[in-house]
Amino acid sequence: MSYLDEIAKRRRKFMNQFRKGNLEGCMPILEKLVALQRKNPARTTEFADDLYNYATVSFELADYDNAKELYLECIEIPDERKLPGRHFNAGINLALCYANLGNYPEAKKRLIDCIYLCEDNDSSDIVDCRYNLANVYYMAGEYAFAIDQFMQLIKKESADEILKSDCYMCAGYCHEKTGNFDEALKCFKKALGITKSVLGSDHEETFTVIYYIAQTCALNRRFDEALKHYKASASVLRTLGRDKSAYFTDICNRIADMYAMQGDPDKSLYHRIRALKLMKSQIGEEHIYYANNLKNAALAYKEKNMTDKAADYLLRSMKIKEKILGSASMDCIRDVMQLSGLYIERFEYESAVKMLTRAMDTLKEEGGKMDEVAAELGMICGFLSNVKSKGEPKKNTDIIERLKSAENKMLANREIWF
Repeated sequence: MSYLDEIAKRRRKFMNQFRKGNLEGCMPILEKLVALQRKNPARTTEFADDLYNYATVSFELADYDNAKELYLECIEIPDERKLPGRHFNAGINLALCYANLGNYPEAKKRLIDCIYLCEDNDSSDIVDCRYNLANVYYMAGEYAFAIDQFMQLIKKESADEILKSDCYMCAGYCHEKTGNFDEALKCFKKALGITKSVLGSDHEETFTVIYYIAQTCALNRRFDEALKHYKASASVLRTLGRDKSAYFTDICNRIADMYAMQGDPDKSLYHRIRALKLMKSQIGEEHIYYANNLKNAALAYKEKNMTDKAADYLLRSMKIKEKILGSASMDCIRDVMQLSGLYIERFEYESAVKMLTRAMDTLKEEGGKMDEVAAELGMICGFLSNVKSKGEPKKNTDIIERLKSAENKMLANREIWF
């Protein structure tokens, strides 16, 4: 088989794998194709195309070092067709390689070079280039420059509506990073308006934007507004027939959180139990997420002064965590201490002492600062053991406060635990 026939055969193999979407399968073919041509001193346009394809597949597979070297080699070969496309695209992707490798100054330099290659300042090419430049500024933590670039893009006539929505979202992320939540929310809401007008109210992208607005509001302690948007996002999922999905379960939990922050334990508990039922069907009971949700339900029952239910749910949570994390884990010890607090509230001192003794023994084994926590638990156990009657509410309140203080001390030193 002649040299040219071998080259043509390998290119056909590459295209066959590429059309199938098998990028991993493309790699060895492209590697041999490029290696074969490197033996030939001629640097043809076709060889540059093969380098570009090899670099691009490497880039898509996140092999940025290999992609970078291949793009650099590709750019050095003149394009006999006098078309700027390959050099321009290679330049953009090369810049993104540098960005993903953490070399932001070089990434910015390469993108600015690409911008100068574009004669038409409002072309789709220049829009793509500026969008990537804005994202590199964001990755580099230069949020003011990133915001400026995103806002300039929004004014471009050649930028489509979805890109403008994305630019508003990205500008919002930048404002979040600088702690300017008001401006972030303004950007997210503008993105939502565009997304709704283009894609409709019941679309995956619309859900994503609404959900992010809800999260931003929650982080900024705007619980009423967060609740409104979490409910709106749940409504979109319901319309899309995804009310049994993990996303819907997550939203049920977040709605429960918002009601808890508003001091409404009844509604919080309703949504928490709803999330538990969904989670049970999705991942089963022997899962750490299910255990955490049981604990959240226990806390909701405690807020309603339903300590029997609270103790039951917390005990179930603890047993699951013991199987998964081990009885000596921080989460398990914390559950033990909180369960002890519930027993104390119900004057079940014997059960409380049993739980606290177990926690105390584990903490002693850890040593160091945990010895102080263990000693505090030992004093609490001694007090409870000496109580002859059912005790007075005031004494119960005092001892529970001491128990919370011991738990906080344990959490403050949790880095020692690991």
